[in-house]
Amino acid sequence: MGSTASQVDGYIRKNKRWGDELAALRRIVLASGLTEDIKWRAPCYTLDGANVVMLGAFIAILGLFQGNGHREVLSTLGRHDEFTLFCAVGLSNTDRGWTPDRRKYLLDLTESLMERDSWFEVVRKALESDDEVMFTAANFAANKLGIETWQYVRKRLGENPHDAGRWYDVMQQCNEDRIAEIITLAETALPLDKLSAGPSKSLGIGPDFQLHSCLDSIVSNLGSYPGHGEKLIRASLRSPVTRNRNEALWALSEWGKEKWPDGMEATLRQAIKQEPDESVKNWMQEVIEGKPLD
Repeated sequence: MGSTASQVDGYIRKNKRWGDELAALRRIVLASGLTEDIKWRAPCYTLDGANVVMLGAFIAILGLFQGNGHREVLSTLGRHDEFTLFCAVGLSNTDRGWTPDRRKYLLDLTESLMERDSWFEVVRKALESDDEVMFTAANFAANKLGIETWQYVRKRLGENPHDAGRWYDVMQQCNEDRIAEIITLAETALPLDKLSAGPSKSLGIGPDFQLHSCLDSIVSNLGSYPGHGEKLIRASLRSPVTRNRNEALWALSEWGKEKWPDGMEATLRQAIKQEPDESVKNWMQEVIEGKPLD
């Protein structure tokens, strides 16, 4: 294995998309007097043995600090656009107490960062990323900046409709004009017969339940769309995962019986007979009776 510097050189070369940015960040960090190391297969920079900054795919992660000895380093890094927000977080941890001056300093620092027009280009570029962590951060930032991301989340869902997180992103931006298309995709992309194998007391945790998590991401949001997703509701009521059945009941409760599709009450009464969990069984009965769920 080569020297630390050569390992970092290799790490940057392999990240072809963000190589220039990583190299620039590296120069800034080294100029601040931090020690370069490799930890968790990524460049890590320390001060007095404490992790301060990690670089990876254009993400800078600053550690949490104890004591005022790190304030000078953080203040130096914070003058660079790439690190301003991260340093604001780090500075907030350099002392156990807060003072009016510190509050004002951090507020001014973060507000000046958020007001920069350059964020829009950075966020739009990151929304095209194949990296899950990068996209998640960009999607969050876009929502804060008022950038419409439907085209991105919808495209990503089409590329991998067996990813529960992508269903979640889509459902968060769904509306009356989009719900029918999303329901059609769910009904064709998810193996509903397999997901409705029969009720059990399973918590649905682990990779074997990834598709049940997809179902959960959709059905948990159907309460706002009465009449949409009947097949998904029925599949959820027959799911071995308790959470799926509960989400279906919440959706039906929010719809109100007057908006239920034909035969739904009969489906619920049959589900009661097969339900192994007494609390879920009680909820089913309450939904049939039109009682609000607690």
